[in-house]
Amino acid sequence: QLALAPMIYQNAGDEQTGHKVSLMLRFLILIITVVMAGVFIFALELVHLFGGGQYLGAVDFVAPLTLTTVLLNLYVCNPGFAVAKRPELQLYFFGVSAACFLVILYFALSLFGLPGLLIAQVLSAIVFIALWFFLNGFYFPVRISLISGVLLPASLLGAAYFGETLLRTTPWDISMLIWKAVLLLVIVLIVGLTAVLLGRGIKYFEFRAVGAAFKNL
Repeated sequence: QLALAPMIYQNAGDEQTGHKVSLMLRFLILIITVVMAGVFIFALELVHLFGGGQYLGAVDFVAPLTLTTVLLNLYVCNPGFAVAKRPELQLYFFGVSAACFLVILYFALSLFGLPGLLIAQVLSAIVFIALWFFLNGFYFPVRISLISGVLLPASLLGAAYFGETLLRTTPWDISMLIWKAVLLLVIVLIVGLTAVLLGRGIKYFEFRAVGAAFKNL
């Protein structure tokens, strides 16, 4: 945020700034997808490594908590309210969102227990970031591709999550680690192919702008 926000503010008057940020966001989402897929697939080993055997029951929490955290922090990619110098709108949005989160998560936990809470927080985060980009889009046009920015990451992360569930045995099982590595490699190849296809559709000067943005990050 400290790198991206000043860059956007300084060039907010340029009509191409929103387009360049959108391009950068496409590649950023692909990178995040690979990282999250790795966390999902090796969740059992990560919990055992950092928490020990007594916390293995928390493996099911890793995927929803990771996904929720990432979704809630994507708001930094579209500071439309700040660009328009309307900080009160951002304050209202965060305030209403926080209140809604508390109510939804309270009832989800009361009615459906911990599984319901985890599902509710992921759905709430999805609604939060979708509304954020929609409302901020009136002031700063950043677009997320439906295919490469939503459907593909959702499909790959779903495959990583269910793949880990099917391959889950005991921590550091060599045979399962190999299968997990293969699954992650397939996801990396798919993401890499997508990045190449996206890169072919970007003009040279736009590609340089995306590279410069990542360098600033």
